[in-house]
Amino acid sequence: LLLDEFQDTSLEQWQALQPLASELLSGHLDEHTVVIVADPKQSIYGWRGARPELVHKVAETYGLTETPMDKSWRSSQVVLDFVGKVFRGLPTNPAISGIDDVGPGVASAWMKDFRELAAARDLPGHVCVHLGPTSSDDGGGAIRPSFLRWAAQVVKRLHREIPGKSIGVLASRNGVVGYLMDELRDIGVEASGEGKSYLTDTAPANAILSLLRLADHPNDPSALYHVAQTPLGEVVGLRDRKDYGAARALASRIRIQLLAEGYGPTLSRWVHDLAPSCDARQVQRLLQLVELGHRWDEHATLRPTDFAQYVASESVEDPSSAPVQVMTIHRSKGLEFDVVVLPDLYAPLLYNRREPLIRKRDAHTGQVVQVYPGMSKTKLALFPDAADAVQEERSSALRDRLSSLYVALTRAKYALHLILPPEGGTAKHGARLIREALSLEDAEATETNVLMEWGDPLWFDHLTESVERTVEGALERTAKPTDDKRSRTEEDPRAPLLGPSSSGPGRNLTRRSPASLGGGNHVDLSLTLRLDAAPGLRRGEVVHAWCEGIEWIEDGIDDDDILRAIAREKAPGMSRDQVGRLIGEFRGWLQAEPIRKVLSREAHSSEPDTLVRVENELPFVRRLTDEIQEGFIDRLVLVQRDGRVVRAEILDFKTDSIEAADAASLTARTEYYRPQIAAYRSVVREQYGLAENGVSGKLVFLGAGVVREVVPGGRPHS
Repeated sequence: LLLDEFQDTSLEQWQALQPLASELLSGHLDEHTVVIVADPKQSIYGWRGARPELVHKVAETYGLTETPMDKSWRSSQVVLDFVGKVFRGLPTNPAISGIDDVGPGVASAWMKDFRELAAARDLPGHVCVHLGPTSSDDGGGAIRPSFLRWAAQVVKRLHREIPGKSIGVLASRNGVVGYLMDELRDIGVEASGEGKSYLTDTAPANAILSLLRLADHPNDPSALYHVAQTPLGEVVGLRDRKDYGAARALASRIRIQLLAEGYGPTLSRWVHDLAPSCDARQVQRLLQLVELGHRWDEHATLRPTDFAQYVASESVEDPSSAPVQVMTIHRSKGLEFDVVVLPDLYAPLLYNRREPLIRKRDAHTGQVVQVYPGMSKTKLALFPDAADAVQEERSSALRDRLSSLYVALTRAKYALHLILPPEGGTAKHGARLIREALSLEDAEATETNVLMEWGDPLWFDHLTESVERTVEGALERTAKPTDDKRSRTEEDPRAPLLGPSSSGPGRNLTRRSPASLGGGNHVDLSLTLRLDAAPGLRRGEVVHAWCEGIEWIEDGIDDDDILRAIAREKAPGMSRDQVGRLIGEFRGWLQAEPIRKVLSREAHSSEPDTLVRVENELPFVRRLTDEIQEGFIDRLVLVQRDGRVVRAEILDFKTDSIEAADAASLTARTEYYRPQIAAYRSVVREQYGLAENGVSGKLVFLGAGVVREVVPGGRPHS
């Protein structure tokens, strides 16, 4: 058992994991192994129940050996030495000891897990503490305009001095992130905010979204004007902003293309042709739009405007589109930057605000066992249990803030820039903690407002290798053709620019359904395009839901009322008459002998001493090399002997409009779906440890009354 980031585990999560851990550790040490990786001083999720003390409690309970890590493979020694100076003597730091009720105790407990680290690599480094401006207009809130504008200028100077190096601007609150993003862009610094970056911040992406709106509403004058007045109009052949006839024809073609090929491939074609008229950052944003298109294809609706709304509202993790990235400290967990700038160290270490509710939690389970209304300190003295609960919540919040400061400081690889407000009384915030730890005085600031610095200000001149990650480089890597990805080739110059990216922005692997594998990289338009394709998709969803209710055909199928209820849920736009006609067709399909046979118990009754069971709409997920593959198997028949699955049959229902006598079309559709069945077969083999010949896959063409077995590498059998 391997548990990573265990310091962020809650008591509820540990209750779920504990039986497994206890089972694994109940035998001899050479039989089972449990490895827990944790750093309690990086626990910053107390607000959602994280209990870092579990790390030591679990180690004591099971007698686990703790192996400390004394080296950092990220930061330079200059940065690590600075971190040591800040936290050394933490319990007696006036910014902490002044928090009378919880400060010294929390700090002492936090320091038990603190050790000063040595750099594993010989890296140049620099730390600079800046003195920010004072302004009576700033007030004491989270957003201090004059101070943050000054901080933005610091970032601009750094970006100019070290172009191409990554700069992480880490704030404690989302409001500061948004404000700094606007300030940086106003002064000409391209910045991205991880988790808060939207593709609508670039003109070409907005033009494509207008084109999709036009596909839904061909008479939309603003969408028509927008598309026709941009380079995208040349790409799609729409040049006249008043030509509504051309707009309607284009809208029809786009809707058909989206249904036939999906959003990802369609968008990639447009992006390929639009890229020469875009700058590097715009191209990067367009590539991210293609990425969203591939995601959307997994659950696409029939309305292009739905995708446009999805893009407009979907924040994109964007760690590589701009060298300057602005984000919260929580978002930066697990990341690293060449330079880190901390602009809002004036945020309080602990907020002295009265919460509307006081929650008392069970010390062993973490569950809320009692709730009190918020009350003043005077009244708290009358309710000891409520006072204890408040103190526990304050302790957890302060522990989080100390860990957040540690996480922020240790995201830096080479350089740290901290911006402190002017001295101001007995404030209890990160800026004062740093001042007290380093004995900093405003009077000692230089003419350039530097309070103190360590290391080499020209650290970047001593790097032995480039770490630049420019947009152009990312684009070149992303667009490079490979054998297993869709790419533009000499044979097919109109082929999609790229398939789902496994190396693009985001922390997660691409998710893909086997249903998207139909036809491989080719689409037979003659078979898939119909003017009534949209209603056909709705019919298909309803029919699949009806099939899910069939275990064995001998037991009958649901009555009409149940079928109608399912249809209302799956396709609320279908009229009662349409549903009635479809029910009649469905019942007729099930009368075909090949369909009845494949859904019958008798098809599997010849095997002695076996148990046969059916799984309908069976979900699965598996990791491939560069993507997560997930989906549903329509019907899986499992044959068991002595409790073990010995054979499996996959049935995939198809509602394609094909006549039973049209052998050529049936063969073509079977070949089209072959990759999908192959993926399902592979999933079942892996799950149950079956041989190649132990899993069969069949396509059930309901409308044609035909069942085709898809033989691996061979011709289909009827």
